[in-house]
Amino acid sequence: MTSLSTGNEQTIILLGASNISLGWRPLIQSVLARRSRPIHLLTAHGMGRSYIAPSRFGWRLAPGILETQLWHHLRDGHTQPPSAALITDLGNDLVYGRSVDDILQAAEEVICRIRQSNPVCPIVVTRPPLASVESLSMVRYRLFRTAIFPFCKLSLHEAIAGTQELDRRIRALNHVEIASTQQKWFGLDPIHIRRSFRREAFESFLAPWPDESDTAPIHGVAPPGRPQMSERWVFGWQREAPQPSAATSGCLVSAW
Repeated sequence: MTSLSTGNEQTIILLGASNISLGWRPLIQSVLARRSRPIHLLTAHGMGRSYIAPSRFGWRLAPGILETQLWHHLRDGHTQPPSAALITDLGNDLVYGRSVDDILQAAEEVICRIRQSNPVCPIVVTRPPLASVESLSMVRYRLFRTAIFPFCKLSLHEAIAGTQELDRRIRALNHVEIASTQQKWFGLDPIHIRRSFRREAFESFLAPWPDESDTAPIHGVAPPGRPQMSERWVFGWQREAPQPSAATSGCLVSAW
């Protein structure tokens, strides 16, 4: 595996769930396009990922983002303090029955941990796809819930009301940049950004970050495929992956 081995790389934090997983390559391309130095990506994401508690998707169980070793890695100085951070997919925890208060407490804890490493780190928090969720019909909601989150017991009314309250509370967060979503990015699936709009969406999310591309873009190459998280359970068996799990010229990835 290629290593940066420069001591001069920037640390970038990417946190979320399925939208990061599905849009991994265009997201990394968007990140690389804005950087002038090699980057070390610290990420915790995955299909169905929760910030608060372990979450299951299919046959895979992953720890909650707040429970991962990413924070020990950051706190113990194994990497440079973060230069920028993206926090997205906070609405996932609604389908697990978490209250908006619990979700906001988790978001604030994530922000606090990042700030402890770098008090002036630019942090972007994305709003949930409110317009897309509000447009759901009962039939479409039931089809989506059965296909993606069959364990979810929320009614359509509860899902809409929870998303509205979560959106309101996210917009009230202090000392972070708030990124909006656009209804056109979503199709029949109300929460996953369509493939054709992923690059546009991520460039919009990252717009508040400092853009260094005019000085000396690194022309880094996005690692092929998605990174393997350091710890997960598949069919009940613990699987571990050494970190960093992916690297190319200009880009190193550690995943939890």
